[in-house]
Amino acid sequence: MEPEDFSSAFNLFSVPEVWCPFFAYSKKVDGAAFGRPDLGKVRPALRVIPMGWKSAVTLVQAAVRHIVFDLSGVPKATSVEKGHPLPEGKHYTVVYLDNFDEIRVYQKLATELESGATGPTDTHVKFNEVCDGLGLPRNASKQLIGALAGSIQGGEFDGVRGTIKVGRDKLKNFLSISMALLSAPTVTEFTGLERQPS
Repeated sequence: MEPEDFSSAFNLFSVPEVWCPFFAYSKKVDGAAFGRPDLGKVRPALRVIPMGWKSAVTLVQAAVRHIVFDLSGVPKATSVEKGHPLPEGKHYTVVYLDNFDEIRVYQKLATELESGATGPTDTHVKFNEVCDGLGLPRNASKQLIGALAGSIQGGEFDGVRGTIKVGRDKLKNFLSISMALLSAPTVTEFTGLERQPS
């Protein structure tokens, strides 16, 4: 597998200027704070995608899919999407929010490893070139090239066994929360959010 993850994706893409009034803060601020004392009081507005906005995830994912499939030339036919059958072949592409993952299936792994065929795919190289050209930073700590295992969609991918399962850290948190709720005599919607006395 070969994952790439954008750094701070919601802050990478700007919205059209005509959208700014919809993303303006209600409190007015002195224009001098922005180097424009001549403007008097102004309402600052976001030019990036607001994370709390209902359509934010859809918009970011559409931007990433445009970069992956349209600009980088990754074949759309390899895309794994909810509600669609798995693509034909042995090359799969997963685009979820700000992640771009490629999964390749090998029948004879030892032979492929010896031949050096597990290096980055041409499409992966092209994707990185496009991102560099657009000035879009990726999270180097989450990048893997030719890996046999790694995290994907909050789960753990095991390429040798051919399985995807829930990530251990997420499973541990889920079990801890479940056990805490089960041990409580009563549970409200705010259980776990209250500060415990020290």
